Amino acid sequence: MIKSPYSGIAPYYDKIIKGIEWEKWVDYAYSFLAQSVKNPEAIADFGAGTGLPTKYLLKKGIKVYAVEESIHMVKELRKNYQIEDNLLIVHGDMTEVTLPEKVDGIFSFFDTLNYLLYEDTLLRCFKTAYKNLKTKGAFIFDVNTIHSLKTLWNKRTFVNRDKKVISIWESRFSEMSKISTLRLTLFVHEKKDIFKMIEEVHMERGYELTTYKELMSNAGFKRIEIYKHLTNEPPNASTNRVLIVGRKG
Repeated sequence: MIKSPYSGIAPYYDKIIKGIEWEKWVDYAYSFLAQSVKNPEAIADFGAGTGLPTKYLLKKGIKVYAVEESIHMVKELRKNYQIEDNLLIVHGDMTEVTLPEKVDGIFSFFDTLNYLLYEDTLLRCFKTAYKNLKTKGAFIFDVNTIHSLKTLWNKRTFVNRDKKVISIWESRFSEMSKISTLRLTLFVHEKKDIFKMIEEVHMERGYELTTYKELMSNAGFKRIEIYKHLTNEPPNASTNRVLIVGRKG
């Protein structure tokens, strides 16, 4: 039976997501917040998942609100951070959540916003981020581009092997909808020759960069910057991932 996203893979997520330099990603994104907020007191992570980037946000020594909609991922997040004074885990939807306080910055890593498949949902996310930010706050996130989904997430199948988990990734891209559909199959070794199979379908949509700018402007953001990920350079037609910075004031 095919499960909804993250309902089955959550306990194994950290094993199948490999090769990402989370500290480098976090430091890069955080540097854009530091440009406008000198002494931040609180930040949020939208779509925190199991908390892979959260570890490095906490190293900044300020309060972190980890917002995650999937109860299955929240369960793993709580396991990973059982004792952490500066962390508050929020089980909530990033398109409507209200944080206990306004924060200096909101981050979202690893193409979380690509999971928002409709423009109105994306706009709601931007409005939610805006209302939860302080006057000089910024919403900073990375996304896959249409080019990335079309080339890296289209008609591709690959296999990852861990000591206990084998994952098979099969993706297809629709030119009409700009949505890539990933069928993810896990075989989890339980004992001897017995494996448990888990199947999930994940969907990501690519948007024109002008659409991000238009929707963020509609949500109230005053300055919107887009960079080729992990650089200070503007993106080009072959850019696979971008970082987008929306400044409230």
